[in-house]
Amino acid sequence: MPRLILFFILLVSVAAGTNADAKRIWHPKPIFTEALCKQELSQAAAALGEKLKEAGVEAPSPDSRDAAVIGAYTQFLKGVDRETKKRAAAQARAAGKWKGPTRYKTLKWQGHKYRITSCQVAKIKIPMTRALRVVKVTTPPTAVDKQIAEEIQQLIKVKNAQRACRQIRPFKKARRCLAQYADGWWLDRYPM
Repeated sequence: MPRLILFFILLVSVAAGTNADAKRIWHPKPIFTEALCKQELSQAAAALGEKLKEAGVEAPSPDSRDAAVIGAYTQFLKGVDRETKKRAAAQARAAGKWKGPTRYKTLKWQGHKYRITSCQVAKIKIPMTRALRVVKVTTPPTAVDKQIAEEIQQLIKVKNAQRACRQIRPFKKARRCLAQYADGWWLDRYPM
């Protein structure tokens, strides 16, 4: 009987150890995430307001009957829709085979939907230089694009530093050098 209890305890501890190993399985950290996309799309209304001011177009009130103001606003929205479509196409071309879904923020005006901004969600293992190209392809870049570009440039610097550390001999010094970049261990899974 005691052997049976000991065997059961051993079996449970091995199963628990296997479960702990399963938690350490590597999952890539995405560079482009839905959260970043949602952040960019949530800022679309403010960005549209700034574009309106720059263009000198007045946004009509819902009960406005002034045909000139309504016509100018409609033409402005059509132009923004064209720009947004071009931006999304440029980002998709820059992403290449790592292109994921494109998200749009739309504005409904007089029965028509106008795209006022877009966001490219790339596949998880997009190379970092390609991701940087996707972010920088549009002019002018949005605030979220600038934020992503800065993060990617930092990640590229860390990856290059890790490569330099791996060239150091003896290995003890190389390990000490790599210890500085321990948080970036997952970058090894991403191609440059």
